[in-house]
Amino acid sequence: MTKDPIATATMLIITAMALTACAPETAENAAGDASQAEAVNAAADRFYQWTLERAPEQAYFSGVDIDRHDGLFDNTPAALVTAEQVEDELLAMIESIDPASLAGSPEWITAAFLRQQLASDRALRVCRHELWNVSQMGGWHLSYPQLAQLQPVATESEREQALARWSKFASFVDQETANLEAGIEAGYSAPKSVVKRVVDQIDGLLALPIDESPLMSPAARSEDETFVRAMRALVQEQIIPAMRRHRDFLDAEYVPAAREVLSVTANPNGTECYEASIRSYTTLDRSGREVYDS
Repeated sequence: MTKDPIATATMLIITAMALTACAPETAENAAGDASQAEAVNAAADRFYQWTLERAPEQAYFSGVDIDRHDGLFDNTPAALVTAEQVEDELLAMIESIDPASLAGSPEWITAAFLRQQLASDRALRVCRHELWNVSQMGGWHLSYPQLAQLQPVATESEREQALARWSKFASFVDQETANLEAGIEAGYSAPKSVVKRVVDQIDGLLALPIDESPLMSPAARSEDETFVRAMRALVQEQIIPAMRRHRDFLDAEYVPAAREVLSVTANPNGTECYEASIRSYTTLDRSGREVYDS
């Protein structure tokens, strides 16, 4: 299984919203050590803010109001390193807190949720999802056209922000290609059958007349002729060519190199990835065999 940045971040922000709901600004009515509670709240706030910083576009899928609409998920290797450092720092903060000191307080729940989320994310690193991010169920080629339909364009500022966001998208797509190339080199790939479906899905998107493409939705919802021309140029001259390059790479180079079997155990450290995925989805420290036998 692979992880689409928007889908992944949406799950993170929903968790973060739950954490902040459990973590009020004051703890006057809660038992437990005040300084420890403050540390939990600070970690929860940082987790929430960082999640939005990491993938601001997921706010539209989570019911979160944001001030700006020009951000795009950074899928570069350098950004991944930074994200893992932030996760490690937050997990260290939470693990330094004695749960017993929070007994009877909302922060006890917040700390437990945050510890589970961050520990799960760290365990899942063994999967190297970024190196085989191809999915016919929730891939970026499906979620970003949805995002285009949610992009605010009502004001001049919003239209400027829309152009700023979508001017970054071709580079995002090219980076996805580079990540997959690195994955092949390292022995990671998505299943061949999945990749073929994704190629077909991208073909369907590229076959649409430009005015019917969901990627043109920001322009279709605006009467600003200057913005419409600029958005059309972005889609025609940058975004569609980048997606076509990615599609051709998948078809010509990735499909022949992709794994034949569906099981992630065919990837390096695949068994460890499978076990980490089970723990992530169930929150239980049980092996795949135990889950199957139960």
